[in-house]
Amino acid sequence: MTYLLNVFMSVSKIELDRFQINPHPTDLRLLLDDIIEDLLYKIKKKRITLKKQFDIDLPIIDIDSELLRIVFQNLIANAVNYTPNKGTVTVAVEKRDDELVFFVRDTGWGIPEKDQNRLFTKLYRSDRTKKVNSEGSGLGLYITKSILDKCGYNIWFESKENEGTVFYVSIPLTVD
Repeated sequence: MTYLLNVFMSVSKIELDRFQINPHPTDLRLLLDDIIEDLLYKIKKKRITLKKQFDIDLPIIDIDSELLRIVFQNLIANAVNYTPNKGTVTVAVEKRDDELVFFVRDTGWGIPEKDQNRLFTKLYRSDRTKKVNSEGSGLGLYITKSILDKCGYNIWFESKENEGTVFYVSIPLTVD
């Protein structure tokens, strides 16, 4: 119930343009490790192989860690939820020129091509998603994209049905 209340509060803040960005120095590795720790029970229960690939020279960056926690929690939890037992989920961060690129790759069911253009739409859930995980609200990716848009970060994905999905988030290291 608390989770749903927080989701609806986030949607309200987004739609009313009332959420603030409060950046502070953050170690992305520590943030991601903390999120992964919260998901370990489910990862172990599904016997998912979790791979972490963090560049060694990742800088401390000024981000709103509370907002980015929501983003990364949604993306990693989706990868775990939509990967079958004994699958693999990879969480990675790479430094590429003037940005950090986070990605989460899964060996799940993938997103049917017919559903891909509606993926970030509020309350949208594909028929397959509903069958695989009936608990979702259809708001996670909407909130994720809205937060990233507000922060000026990019999100995109690649997916093939029955092969898995990769979600990417790019965070610029320089301020305009």
